Amino acid sequence: MGAWNFTSVTEFILEGLSSHRNTQILLFIVILVVYILTLMGNLIIIMLVQADSSLQNPMYFFLTNLSSLEICYVAIMQPQILAHLLSGNGMISYTRCVVQVFVVLTLGTVECFLLGIMAYDRYLAIFHPLTYAVVMSKLRQLQLASICWAIGLLFGVIYVCCTFRHAYCGPNHINHFMCEMPVVLKLACDDTHVTEAIVFVMAAMVLVVPVFVILTSYGLILYSVLHMKSAAGRRKAFSTCASHLVVVTVFYGTVISMYMIPRSSASPNRDKQIAVFYVVVAPLLNPIIYTLRNKDVHKAVAKVLRYLFQNWKEEFSDFDLHTRGGHEKKVLFFEDYQREEYRRDNTMGAENFTSATEFVLEGLSHHRKTQLLLFGVILLTYLLTVAGNAAVILLVRSDSRLHTPMYFFLTNLSTIEICYATSTEPQMMAHLLAGNGVISFTGCALQVFAVLIMGTAECFLLGVMAYDRFLAIFHPLTYAVTMSKSRQWQLACTCWTAGILFSMIYVCVTFRHSYCGSNRINHFICEMPVVLKLACGDTRVSQAIVFVMAATVLVIPVLVVLTSYGFIVFSVLKMRSTTSQRKAFSTCASHLIVVTMFYGTIISMYLSPRSNPPSNHDKRVAVFYTVVTPLLNPVIYTLRNKDVHGAAAKVLRRHHLEPKI
Repeated sequence: MGAWNFTSVTEFILEGLSSHRNTQILLFIVILVVYILTLMGNLIIIMLVQADSSLQNPMYFFLTNLSSLEICYVAIMQPQILAHLLSGNGMISYTRCVVQVFVVLTLGTVECFLLGIMAYDRYLAIFHPLTYAVVMSKLRQLQLASICWAIGLLFGVIYVCCTFRHAYCGPNHINHFMCEMPVVLKLACDDTHVTEAIVFVMAAMVLVVPVFVILTSYGLILYSVLHMKSAAGRRKAFSTCASHLVVVTVFYGTVISMYMIPRSSASPNRDKQIAVFYVVVAPLLNPIIYTLRNKDVHKAVAKVLRYLFQNWKEEFSDFDLHTRGGHEKKVLFFEDYQREEYRRDNTMGAENFTSATEFVLEGLSHHRKTQLLLFGVILLTYLLTVAGNAAVILLVRSDSRLHTPMYFFLTNLSTIEICYATSTEPQMMAHLLAGNGVISFTGCALQVFAVLIMGTAECFLLGVMAYDRFLAIFHPLTYAVTMSKSRQWQLACTCWTAGILFSMIYVCVTFRHSYCGSNRINHFICEMPVVLKLACGDTRVSQAIVFVMAATVLVIPVLVVLTSYGFIVFSVLKMRSTTSQRKAFSTCASHLIVVTMFYGTIISMYLSPRSNPPSNHDKRVAVFYTVVTPLLNPVIYTLRNKDVHGAAAKVLRRHHLEPKI
């Protein structure tokens, strides 16, 4: 039966922005350009704040949180919109719709409260300038940001439980381009008045509390500013608040219009028009609004460009020599350049720390020309990694033939690679560009946490993918039942949950020690074994715990992989058809290559004994699995994959040969 005759909804059909094929292609191009610009704009803000010490204050800490939030939001929403526009098919499973509603509402709630926190931060800076640094300490910043994310997760869970506790047995066509809670709720079969009342009350809470904080903060700011005698002081105070007020107005205006203004069924396209603004346009506007008239950001950009020009000029002229340890060339580092400027303002340099409130990553090279070359290479690799893995996700979503368990797990792997590359490579590029490897203690802990989540999740996911291949080849008749949609989601969620759980334990074990000695890390990222070497106390117990946990994380998936492929080989060798044998081995070959590369580097990093002090061995291994592996994975999985080739050809044919209407 057709999609219009569903009596029990297992999937929804998003009607999208347009049913006209030429318009869909045009929208695809426009949204793709906006998506790339949004990622670049928000990444540039994060990199600038990390690269310039003058921007490392509470206001820019919250701004980097906002930029990170925008990146997460568009990375989750816009690839699906692009896939639907490219394929002309807006089908989305019930489970994916639930996940999308959860993510949208979680990130939206976080942004609501984060904008309130940013207004409170501006109030403290202007109304209480003398105590501002003490009140808004690093710990307080982290507490406030964590509260925003925790509230977002809590409200997201409640919203989803309220929305999807209803039965959806009638029409499954959603007049929207994404699963938006109010629109989905309209399709419920039973009475939704109570749910709508709950949603309205919760939306009011999410909006009223931050709006109250914003209005109170800006009321007090206005009172304080009007009492200033200096016109320059008033102008500066207003300029620091103007961009935030514009973003607040844009964001809250669209959210209130979407969730709190009663809507009629006579104008169903109104929701889509509003949603286009806050899904596609607002994440692009935010970095522009915050940087357009921001003199601090302008100075940071000018400083980076000046130092780049000065160093390139020196690289292509004769180098001045001086003795640094008796035999090194003089190279102007951005750290030295900044320190000279700070000395003019009577600010202490970053080298004189006696207690480790921050670490200094020594990076891949101290030679300025090499650093700039590495920056270019890693930037290119990062863009190709994100583009390659995003292309895999888009192809799987756009072609119904790829909606199988193997490709479901492959999209999870591509998501992990994008998240992993994004958690490490932008910081590497910022440090290479700045010539300054300083990273805060908290930033180091967060990076260790993120890296270990992705690494552990990938370990278990590769085991699950091997188990999936075993079921497909060894039990082909029961495969579809055994590896159902719900089972796929259960296995994927188990991998991610294990990653989060193990990572929390790793971080607690690593950072329970005091770090009071040297703060220099012979690495380019905060890698747990290398950081642990800097601890002041006895770390033998921690190292033993880390070793046992790393062995557990590796042994269980490796055992699953070896057992699965043992049965696969046994089953394939008993096949009479050479064609069937070749086909079975071809579906496993790419996975085996990825497994060998990944587990080989991880075992070398976490289970092999290393010398003290740490050598460059760790850095060489880490370069491979941090930069190279995330780029190679989509290449390996698609190079000889006929299904992916067919899907790509189908998309290209549709794009180029679709007749004009």
